[in-house]
Amino acid sequence: MLKGFSWDNVDRYYITFPDNQKILEISKLKKNTTYDASFDQILRTFKFSENNTTTYTNPNFPGLSIPYDTTWTINVVDTPQTSMPNVKNTIITLSKREAKLTLDLKPAIAFGWGNSCYKNSEIIFNTLTNKWTRYKISNGYIYTTNAYPKGTKEFTSMFDAIVGSTGQSIDDYSICGPSLNESAMAIKSAYILPTNMGGDGTKTMSAIFDIRLTFTGQEDEKLLQEADSIVTKMIYPSPWN
Repeated sequence: MLKGFSWDNVDRYYITFPDNQKILEISKLKKNTTYDASFDQILRTFKFSENNTTTYTNPNFPGLSIPYDTTWTINVVDTPQTSMPNVKNTIITLSKREAKLTLDLKPAIAFGWGNSCYKNSEIIFNTLTNKWTRYKISNGYIYTTNAYPKGTKEFTSMFDAIVGSTGQSIDDYSICGPSLNESAMAIKSAYILPTNMGGDGTKTMSAIFDIRLTFTGQEDEKLLQEADSIVTKMIYPSPWN
């Protein structure tokens, strides 16, 4: 914020917009319609930030692409699996102040999850861009691409399969998708399925993909929005595409 930069003795404040391309002017007096001044000098007074975005990729998960702002700190931990030492679980953690975004990838031979439909009073969720949904859970948030709000054909078919046979009204429900605390996502990996576990030497394994956001202390709305942006801009290869 810039304060006091003026050409006509009016006390003004100049505040940059988040995109660093526009400036909000706030003055203590009513706008003076008699002056004809350029904001060019004011624009030059601000130092606009450069693009600080980088992208994380991992050869063990080809096609995975996570763009993020470098104001977030990244940490990656690989842990060999006990039964398959050549296969590693990968935890990617992006942190910024009170926020921690954790992406957990666990290659597996087989896996499954449960789906549920939720009434309006049972769940808090937000529909984001690129088919992402953010669930509110007890200790933060969980992200998934497999949740479907009312109004989509997937919601109707899931409701019919899960709840419809009980005779309950579809109007009482707002979303169907993975059970709370389950991410219900899978990602393609480059790990070869061992031959002693049904592989043929070329078949690759899928991995369970879990994405969660937690806060230490008070929740920060701006950091929540930044985490949403990281997740919704991410590209991950589904094993079924």
